[in-house]
Amino acid sequence: MPKNLFYSAFLLFFSFGLFASDSKGVLHSYSSLHKALAGDKLVDARATATAAQSDLANYLKTVASPTEPLNKMQAGIQALAQSQTDEESRKAFGLYSEGATSLIRQNDSLKKDWQLFYCPMVPKGTFGYWAQPKGESILNPYYGAKMLTCGVKRPW
Repeated sequence: MPKNLFYSAFLLFFSFGLFASDSKGVLHSYSSLHKALAGDKLVDARATATAAQSDLANYLKTVASPTEPLNKMQAGIQALAQSQTDEESRKAFGLYSEGATSLIRQNDSLKKDWQLFYCPMVPKGTFGYWAQPKGESILNPYYGAKMLTCGVKRPW
């Protein structure tokens, strides 16, 4: 194998590893935020949103050009970090979740580890879907304790 071809293959192999770990790191932040909202821990949710902004910013540095899902995640997490009310936080999570679920939907290896849920009670204008790691009990981030298990599992 020519030296340049070997070097290119080496870089490509490790680039995919970085992409997977970074997207999984961003989704770990998404999951932490989901759990904070489901647990009605709004102060924790805003603090988690601030950390998630940093994770997403670091991930975006590794991406040549941000995709629509990443742009939605960024807009949603910024709105959530600045939210002042429960309603604002949960609506902003909807935009963040729209991006995160699209990111998962576009990657077959991620879909293996995540399940998709939908809450039919979410107000119009708010994205009512969210993702959770497979095997976890349903936790509705849009209503928390009021309707913690409200939701329907949906296929990717």
